[in-house]
Amino acid sequence: MIKKILFTILGLSVAFSTLAPQIAFAANSSSVVSDGNTNLIPNPSVEISNATGTSPLNWQTGNWGTNSAKFEYLNSGFAGSRSLKVTVSSYSSGDAKWYFDQVAVLPNTQYTFSDSYQSNVATDTIAQIADFSGNLSYQYLGTAQTSTATAQTNFSFTTPKNAATITIFHLINKVGYLQTDNFSLSLYQAPPPPPVPTTIQNASLETADATGKLPANWQTSKWGTNTATFTYLTTGHTGTKSIRVTLSKYTSGDAKWVFTPISIKPNTEYYFSDWYQSSISSEVVARFTDASGTESFKWLGIEAKSTSWKKTNYQFVTPANATAVTVYHLINAAGNLTTDDYLLKESQPLVITENVPNNSLEQTNDGSMPIAWQGSSWGTNTNTFSYLNSGHTGTRSVKVQITKYTDGDAKWTYTAQPAVPGDDYRFTDYYQSNVVTHVVVHVIKNDGTDKYMGLINAEPSTTWKKYTDTFTIPADAKTIAVWHFISAVGYLTTDDYSVTPYQISGFNQGMVSLTFDDGWEDNYTSVLPLLTQYGFKSTQYYATTYIQQQTNEIYKIQAFAAAGHEIGSHSITHPYLTKMTLAQMDNELSQSKTYLESIVGAGKVTEFASPYGDYNSQVITEIQKYYRSHRSTDEGYNSKDNFNIYNLRVQNMTNTTTLAQYQEWIRKAQVDKVWLIIIYHRIGENPDQFETAPADFAAQMQYLNQSGLAVKTVGQALDEVLAQIK
Repeated sequence: MIKKILFTILGLSVAFSTLAPQIAFAANSSSVVSDGNTNLIPNPSVEISNATGTSPLNWQTGNWGTNSAKFEYLNSGFAGSRSLKVTVSSYSSGDAKWYFDQVAVLPNTQYTFSDSYQSNVATDTIAQIADFSGNLSYQYLGTAQTSTATAQTNFSFTTPKNAATITIFHLINKVGYLQTDNFSLSLYQAPPPPPVPTTIQNASLETADATGKLPANWQTSKWGTNTATFTYLTTGHTGTKSIRVTLSKYTSGDAKWVFTPISIKPNTEYYFSDWYQSSISSEVVARFTDASGTESFKWLGIEAKSTSWKKTNYQFVTPANATAVTVYHLINAAGNLTTDDYLLKESQPLVITENVPNNSLEQTNDGSMPIAWQGSSWGTNTNTFSYLNSGHTGTRSVKVQITKYTDGDAKWTYTAQPAVPGDDYRFTDYYQSNVVTHVVVHVIKNDGTDKYMGLINAEPSTTWKKYTDTFTIPADAKTIAVWHFISAVGYLTTDDYSVTPYQISGFNQGMVSLTFDDGWEDNYTSVLPLLTQYGFKSTQYYATTYIQQQTNEIYKIQAFAAAGHEIGSHSITHPYLTKMTLAQMDNELSQSKTYLESIVGAGKVTEFASPYGDYNSQVITEIQKYYRSHRSTDEGYNSKDNFNIYNLRVQNMTNTTTLAQYQEWIRKAQVDKVWLIIIYHRIGENPDQFETAPADFAAQMQYLNQSGLAVKTVGQALDEVLAQIK
């Protein structure tokens, strides 16, 4: 039966008349498979001939209309040894083609057809589709342009919802020739996604996209209720380009430029930096993607506003299932943020030496920052952080300088390290400074809260000087880091950090001294009776101005003294001694001693405690003129190997000190035979930070009594330890 069909190709009406093939769903048809790599066409490279040798097996010719067509089964091919050729020598209408036997297909399914060809005219490709009743329909796939060199067609299409079998016509419909080979029909497979880059593409933003209006490999992103403007600038930190995001109105969400994600390794530390200017603070967030496309986020930090170019520096560890990452530098308030010169790379393997990461500061990702270190400050001060190209050893060190100071501090800090509760350590670094600097152990406790343990001060030194001090890790510590900081106008350069195990050298016995600062009037009723009950003797350090301001306070001092307690000086007005002139300091030291001895007797006030624990070498020199000892607020225990009579170490009692922590102090003194000095202030209800509730104090005294640890005044303990040190 002849069927005539009107079909429109590229706007031209062409009449097709073709002999309908027999629809055989078993004999010559390929079975449909789901493997997208399987070629459904029988004898697709036409290498196998039929019985007569004049045609390829499972192939046939067809033409209709008014034309003269010649069909050839050639002994040469584009890959193997055979191919097909059809030549039209005259043409009025219709077409001519070779085509394969109908093959079974799935309805409403996407397929891909391709072949190799040469032609001296443009040719067309048509799908002939039969339904289960044998009705035919036709689908135009595309035009193959003239090519006298071997070229390839590649067309994807979807079968109709009633499709049963199909063949493909690669046809010629004008005077010319068409040679074909290497046919393929298979289930459609989406092309693989482009490979994920391993570094940020167009990191310095110098290359524009095809429009010239955006940087290549970057896009804009915003969410929430805000009005955002994205600008591709013609100035930059380096080069001639940078990007800016401006929020003119803001209620919620954020806005940012986003670079194409890069491929990453899971469970690996990476380093990110960029340069920015901003009118407001901004945030940096890493967005990770796993193999299934699921996203997760890690907040990296906040960057302060900066009218000049400033660099971000972050290290982070990728999640266990992460395959790609991009980093957002975003704003989430009205203002603007300009960025340039991005860097994201796998960080160097971090070397931890003597419990400090990158302890000699030699490891760096880009030369601008040491790995695992960062600058940190708080309070009101103007500071700069520098990564120097010189050091105590090696070629690098870090410097912090304060040019204006009201309060707070500035320091370089390293990534905190796991702590072993109860262990003793020695901290050492090398430093240069032109002012007194300070050292503190930053403890993060198991409950996530912070604790700070002050160590001895570092005196100024314009040449490299070794700092060393010891400390004990608290029982509830999770991680520790030691900070060497500056809190005055001046500079501090540091290098070669270490935190190493330390073995205490104890005395003949462990001892505890209970010291009380300031001379709180409440302590006469809340402290004296309980100490008397247990037979404990304390050292009471008085700031004499507090006594003189209270009526009838002298008898309370006399009562303590009469009961065998030691009276020590805590200055007159409780000042920061390091901020005073020499004359003022001398007055504070001498006159407080004179006044107290007028109450308790000449020569009986021999011990001094500096207000706020504030001291330096000049203060110590003046203290030595009037007192036998100086008790600071530097935390630790006093032992033979670290004993300094003019810097007696302490444990500071606060309103958050638990009974368990107090018990740990007592056990430490007993086991290691060290001298424990505890600082109390006021014992009273509703205590502030450095005061103690009466119930807590009673529990502590009860435990101390049960422990059997020797309780001595500071003077009594000094008499005992000095005899052993000699």
